[in-house]
Amino acid sequence: MKYGDMVPETIAGKIVGGVCSLSGVLVIALPVPVIVSNFSRIYHQNQRADKRKAQRKARLARIRIAKASSGAAFVSKKKAAEARMAAQESGLELDENYREEDIFELQHHHLLRCLEKTT
Repeated sequence: MKYGDMVPETIAGKIVGGVCSLSGVLVIALPVPVIVSNFSRIYHQNQRADKRKAQRKARLARIRIAKASSGAAFVSKKKAAEARMAAQESGLELDENYREEDIFELQHHHLLRCLEKTT
């Protein structure tokens, strides 16, 4: 010491110096958790947003696959029904599988065919 350092010598000076040093540490230490919690909150919000985007993308992909497969199934069923109706109209013998076909489905395809002819 004694090299130009200013050091309090009285009890009151030492108390004021101690209070100042502690308040300086607190002023620096208190904002750090607030800043860290803000970064953490922003990080978690971004993670949730990324997860929602990935879930939405996966859901849209599943919808596209379902639409494509159901459309293909519908077209194949429609073609089979048209072939069956053409066979009935020409008087050909039907397979056992065709006889067990649901009457509702046959009527449905017949109505679709009639609608396509009129439009």
